[in-house]
Amino acid sequence: MIQDSVACIAVGAPQVTQAGETMRQIVSSVDHVTSTTREITTATSEQSDAIEQVSTVVGHISVVVFQFNEDGHATSEAMPDARF
Repeated sequence: MIQDSVACIAVGAPQVTQAGETMRQIVSSVDHVTSTTREITTATSEQSDAIEQVSTVVGHISVVVFQFNEDGHATSEAMPDARF
């Protein structure tokens, strides 16, 4: 009976060692995924900020173009005989 137990331990010990190594690899992979996810989150936030800035600039450009068109229209009405 003791010999059977020793034999089972001899078979099981390498399996436990392999399971431990597999768990270390899993933890390492999870750490890598967590790090990559953090980088993606940071990049997404930066892109969102940049898109918001572009949107603001486009809004300003739209206002200026509208004002320019209005001013041009008012000028052309004030000077109906002028040719542009």
